[in-house]
Amino acid sequence: MLISPFAFLRRCCGDGRGPQALETFFLKRENPARGANPCCFGQPAHVEDVAEAIARVMQRAETHSMIFECGGPRIYSYEELLRTIAREAGLKPILIPVTFATWHVLAWIAEMLPNPPVTRNQVALMQVDNVSSPQIPGFEALGISPRSVEAILQQMLRNR
Repeated sequence: MLISPFAFLRRCCGDGRGPQALETFFLKRENPARGANPCCFGQPAHVEDVAEAIARVMQRAETHSMIFECGGPRIYSYEELLRTIAREAGLKPILIPVTFATWHVLAWIAEMLPNPPVTRNQVALMQVDNVSSPQIPGFEALGISPRSVEAILQQMLRNR
Protein backbone atom coordinates (compact mmCIF):
# COMPACT_ATOMS: atom_id res chain seq x y z
CA MET A 1 0.00 0.00 0.00
CA LEU A 2 1.60 3.28 -1.06
CA ILE A 3 1.44 5.89 1.69
CA SER A 4 3.55 8.71 0.32
CA PRO A 5 6.13 8.95 -2.47
CA PHE A 6 8.69 7.63 0.00
CA ALA A 7 6.97 5.33 2.49
CA PHE A 8 5.33 1.96 2.08
CA LEU A 9 3.17 0.25 4.66
CA ARG A 10 2.28 -3.43 4.47
CA ARG A 11 -0.39 -4.79 6.71
CA CYS A 12 -0.46 -8.40 7.76
CA CYS A 13 -4.02 -9.56 7.11
CA GLY A 14 -6.96 -7.79 8.56
CA ASP A 15 -10.25 -6.25 7.69
CA GLY A 16 -12.34 -3.77 9.58
CA ARG A 17 -15.60 -3.16 7.83
CA GLY A 18 -17.51 -2.96 11.07
CA PRO A 19 -19.29 -5.11 13.63
CA GLN A 20 -21.99 -6.37 11.22
CA ALA A 21 -20.55 -9.89 11.17
CA LEU A 22 -17.51 -11.54 12.71
CA GLU A 23 -16.30 -12.82 9.39
CA THR A 24 -15.86 -9.28 8.08
CA PHE A 25 -13.18 -8.63 10.67
CA PHE A 26 -10.60 -11.16 9.55
CA LEU A 27 -12.04 -13.78 7.26
CA LYS A 28 -13.32 -12.22 4.06
CA ARG A 29 -10.64 -11.16 1.62
CA GLU A 30 -7.36 -12.83 2.32
CA ASN A 31 -8.25 -15.86 4.34
CA PRO A 32 -11.02 -18.01 2.92
CA ALA A 33 -9.42 -21.29 3.99
CA ARG A 34 -6.13 -22.33 5.43
CA GLY A 35 -6.67 -25.93 4.46
CA ALA A 36 -4.79 -28.77 6.07
CA ASN A 37 -1.53 -26.79 6.19
CA PRO A 38 -0.69 -26.40 9.91
CA CYS A 39 2.05 -23.76 9.50
CA CYS A 40 1.76 -20.08 10.24
CA PHE A 41 -1.07 -18.04 8.85
CA GLY A 42 -0.67 -14.44 9.75
CA GLN A 43 -0.70 -11.57 12.21
CA PRO A 44 -4.14 -9.96 12.02
CA ALA A 45 -3.98 -6.18 12.40
CA HIS A 46 -7.09 -4.15 13.11
CA VAL A 47 -7.97 -1.52 10.53
CA GLU A 48 -7.92 1.30 13.11
CA ASP A 49 -4.36 0.39 14.13
CA VAL A 50 -3.35 0.38 10.45
CA ALA A 51 -5.09 3.74 9.92
CA GLU A 52 -3.17 5.19 12.88
CA ALA A 53 0.07 3.85 11.40
CA ILE A 54 -0.74 5.55 8.09
CA ALA A 55 -1.43 8.85 9.86
CA ARG A 56 1.85 8.66 11.79
CA VAL A 57 3.85 7.80 8.67
CA MET A 58 2.35 10.79 6.90
CA GLN A 59 3.38 13.07 9.80
CA ARG A 60 7.00 11.88 9.90
CA ALA A 61 9.63 14.46 9.06
CA GLU A 62 11.96 11.92 7.40
CA THR A 63 11.79 11.87 3.64
CA HIS A 64 13.95 8.85 2.87
CA SER A 65 12.35 5.65 1.62
CA MET A 66 11.00 3.39 4.35
CA ILE A 67 8.93 0.24 4.51
CA PHE A 68 6.78 -0.56 7.53
CA GLU A 69 5.23 -3.99 8.05
CA CYS A 70 2.30 -3.76 10.42
CA GLY A 71 1.28 -7.07 11.95
CA GLY A 72 -0.77 -7.69 15.04
CA PRO A 73 0.73 -8.77 18.36
CA ARG A 74 0.33 -12.52 17.75
CA ILE A 75 0.97 -14.96 14.90
CA TYR A 76 -1.91 -17.40 14.34
CA SER A 77 -2.35 -20.54 12.32
CA TYR A 78 -5.68 -20.48 10.50
CA GLU A 79 -7.06 -23.07 12.93
CA GLU A 80 -5.94 -21.00 15.94
CA LEU A 81 -7.60 -17.92 14.48
CA LEU A 82 -10.89 -19.73 13.85
CA ARG A 83 -10.86 -21.27 17.33
CA THR A 84 -10.08 -17.86 18.91
CA ILE A 85 -12.98 -16.22 17.07
CA ALA A 86 -15.33 -19.06 18.01
CA ARG A 87 -14.23 -19.00 21.67
CA GLU A 88 -14.77 -15.24 21.95
CA ALA A 89 -18.20 -15.58 20.30
CA GLY A 90 -19.15 -18.48 22.59
CA LEU A 91 -19.35 -20.98 19.72
CA LYS A 92 -18.07 -24.54 19.45
CA PRO A 93 -16.90 -24.97 15.86
CA ILE A 94 -16.52 -28.22 14.00
CA LEU A 95 -13.38 -27.74 11.92
CA ILE A 96 -12.63 -30.14 9.11
CA PRO A 97 -9.17 -30.03 7.51
CA VAL A 98 -9.39 -29.53 3.74
CA THR A 99 -6.43 -29.79 1.38
CA PHE A 100 -5.47 -26.87 -0.81
CA ALA A 101 -6.18 -28.95 -3.91
CA THR A 102 -9.76 -29.39 -2.71
CA TRP A 103 -10.04 -25.67 -1.92
CA HIS A 104 -8.84 -24.80 -5.43
CA VAL A 105 -11.57 -27.00 -6.94
CA LEU A 106 -14.23 -25.55 -4.62
CA ALA A 107 -13.07 -22.01 -5.44
CA TRP A 108 -13.15 -22.74 -9.17
CA ILE A 109 -16.77 -23.84 -8.82
CA ALA A 110 -17.60 -20.90 -6.52
CA GLU A 111 -16.25 -18.42 -9.09
CA MET A 112 -19.25 -19.28 -11.28
CA LEU A 113 -21.52 -17.61 -8.70
CA PRO A 114 -22.35 -13.89 -8.89
CA ASN A 115 -20.66 -13.25 -5.51
CA PRO A 116 -18.27 -16.14 -4.87
CA PRO A 117 -17.52 -16.76 -1.19
CA VAL A 118 -13.98 -17.78 -2.14
CA THR A 119 -11.82 -17.44 -5.26
CA ARG A 120 -8.79 -19.33 -6.52
CA ASN A 121 -6.69 -16.20 -6.00
CA GLN A 122 -7.71 -16.12 -2.33
CA VAL A 123 -6.79 -19.79 -1.93
CA ALA A 124 -3.41 -19.11 -3.57
CA LEU A 125 -2.82 -16.24 -1.10
CA MET A 126 -3.60 -18.59 1.77
CA GLN A 127 -0.72 -20.82 0.80
CA VAL A 128 1.74 -18.06 1.67
CA ASP A 129 2.24 -17.05 5.30
CA ASN A 130 1.43 -13.42 6.01
CA VAL A 131 3.62 -12.34 8.91
CA SER A 132 5.68 -9.23 9.40
CA SER A 133 9.45 -9.41 9.44
CA PRO A 134 11.13 -8.65 12.77
CA GLN A 135 13.90 -6.86 10.84
CA ILE A 136 11.51 -4.32 9.27
CA PRO A 137 9.96 -1.49 11.33
CA GLY A 138 6.28 -1.86 12.18
CA PHE A 139 3.75 -0.61 14.69
CA GLU A 140 6.32 -0.37 17.48
CA ALA A 141 8.57 1.92 15.43
CA LEU A 142 5.57 4.23 15.06
CA GLY A 143 4.77 4.17 18.78
CA ILE A 144 1.63 2.06 18.32
CA SER A 145 0.68 -0.92 20.46
CA PRO A 146 -1.53 -3.02 18.17
CA ARG A 147 -4.70 -4.44 19.69
CA SER A 148 -5.16 -8.18 19.97
CA VAL A 149 -7.74 -10.19 18.06
CA GLU A 150 -9.34 -11.13 21.37
CA ALA A 151 -9.73 -7.50 22.51
CA ILE A 152 -11.24 -6.40 19.21
CA LEU A 153 -13.61 -9.38 19.10
CA GLN A 154 -14.82 -8.62 22.62
CA GLN A 155 -15.45 -5.01 21.59
CA MET A 156 -17.29 -6.11 18.43
CA LEU A 157 -19.47 -8.57 20.33
CA ARG A 158 -20.42 -5.91 22.91
CA ASN A 159 -21.47 -3.55 20.10
CA ARG A 160 -23.69 -6.01 18.22
